[in-house]
Amino acid sequence: MAKKSNIDSSSLYSPSKKEGKLIKVLLRNQMIFKTTMLEQSDQKANMLLSISIFFLVGVLVVFLEFGSYVHFPYWILIIVALGFLSTALFILFTVKPNIRAVYKLIEQEISPKYPDCSQRSLLLSERLSLDVMENGSAAVVLDSALQIGNLVRANYLLDRSLNPKYKCLDTAFSIFLFSMMMFFLLFIFNFVASQGEYHDHAERMAMVAYDFENETEIFHLPTELIEISGLAYDDKLNFIYTHNDENGVVYKLDPRTGAIQEEFEVFKKGGDFESIEILDSLLLISTSNGTLYGFDRVSCETEKIKTPFESHHNVEGLHVHPSSNKLLFACKGNMFFPSQADKGIYSYDYTTETLEKEPFLEIYIDELRSFSEEIFEDSNKKHSVSQRLKAFAPSGIAIHPITEDIYIITAKRSMLLVYGSDKEIKDIIALDANLIPQPEGICFDSEGNLFISTEGDAGLGKLIRYDYPVGVGGEDE
Repeated sequence: MAKKSNIDSSSLYSPSKKEGKLIKVLLRNQMIFKTTMLEQSDQKANMLLSISIFFLVGVLVVFLEFGSYVHFPYWILIIVALGFLSTALFILFTVKPNIRAVYKLIEQEISPKYPDCSQRSLLLSERLSLDVMENGSAAVVLDSALQIGNLVRANYLLDRSLNPKYKCLDTAFSIFLFSMMMFFLLFIFNFVASQGEYHDHAERMAMVAYDFENETEIFHLPTELIEISGLAYDDKLNFIYTHNDENGVVYKLDPRTGAIQEEFEVFKKGGDFESIEILDSLLLISTSNGTLYGFDRVSCETEKIKTPFESHHNVEGLHVHPSSNKLLFACKGNMFFPSQADKGIYSYDYTTETLEKEPFLEIYIDELRSFSEEIFEDSNKKHSVSQRLKAFAPSGIAIHPITEDIYIITAKRSMLLVYGSDKEIKDIIALDANLIPQPEGICFDSEGNLFISTEGDAGLGKLIRYDYPVGVGGEDE
């Protein structure tokens, strides 16, 4: 048989005077605690909002000012910035309105039950110390105006309003902690990866000599040169010779304006003309299958020579070596002789019509990719260059008249390689693919100023000039 309870259930609904006071004390202390927590949470939300905005601005400054020197992908920085932004927005649009709603609830729904100003001040927890709250609560409990029902209702309303607010604040704090952790971990990783060393634009300029981020001049060429191909500079007359990809017409360009000064036909039939060069009085034009057309600028006669190259070798670049006076052929396609190299530059004696068996220069893609890992600080840049190098295929070649460095361009993915006179890789430049979508020709004037031609990308062909810095590698140094 179940034991009968000694508790009178009616006392829960009709408490005695002593019990009523006790219940009032407990409920009143609960309200003091809740309103105190509300004040502290409001301060926490304000502090979290300020810190989030501060770090958001910091991440944006890092991204804009130092983005090119960090070693982690840019998109991770964006995630961190979005984390801080989410924290701020979460507080502004979720937590803060909730706090204001609670204060409005106290003012409109709870405090009218307590007409005495001191009682309302105590109820609203207006920055009062705990001692004042405790002393005030004892006095409030003795006031017959404070009914238990009002206190129960006040606690219920506060719980209903405060609990969602606390959950939102906890969520915002979790997002903030995650963003902070990512922020510091990434910069620790960045510092270790760079070994504390960063290279600014001036240091990069000193390495590559030319400022490829700021071209000196851009010439938009006439419609005849939409498919502009090779370039050759005439130092005696100060003209640039070039040609269209589809016909045997040669154009003389003014290097100061890009305007066509003269044009003449070297070969009447069409063909895949890829490169042009000057050898003494001859103007040489090569097709992709290695056929040479030698135009004598004195007699205006054209000589045709078939070199050992075939169409699968895909000859794209042609240049005269300044010391040996031999022709250098840059092959976009297969190697001529069996080799472990990916691409090759070959030396050809125009006088004897013989091709040297050993390549003048062998290009190894893996070697280039390893080299790019060393010279580029930014991991995004490393990845981009590595991907672009996979498609490297020479489309033009020129030797610098001052440093004797070998410059090789590729029409695929807009790249430029620089080899030293010792044929060791010296630099890799990822050209601006928007400015130079398909580089086809390259040449230097006697002062070392660089010219690059590019076919039109849904537009006209272009000739871009990069001036050689004064005092670099020459007599002014």
